[in-house]
Amino acid sequence: MDKASEKELAGLHGVVAKTLREQLEATAVVMNEDGEEVAMSMATPQVLAQAIKFLKDNNITASIEQGDDMDALKEALANKPKRGRAKLSSVPAAKAAGEE
Repeated sequence: MDKASEKELAGLHGVVAKTLREQLEATAVVMNEDGEEVAMSMATPQVLAQAIKFLKDNNITASIEQGDDMDALKEALANKPKRGRAKLSSVPAAKAAGEE
């Protein structure tokens, strides 16, 4: 079996990048609760995951600049609890129903 040439692989890489970009940018016009038309992203979680993997596999990173949307993400991650999930306590059904 012949190996793909560097030119063929570069072309395939470009097609994958273009396809992911088109899927991420795809929108549909829908009506909101006020009856106004709004654009809604059609990107699925699977497409987002593939795009993230594509970027990671190609060593693409982002630098955070002041005022960038990444600031909010950085802050949210910094404020995230460091360990585990929140612990929930059980409540008897009668108490939850207000019968006690």
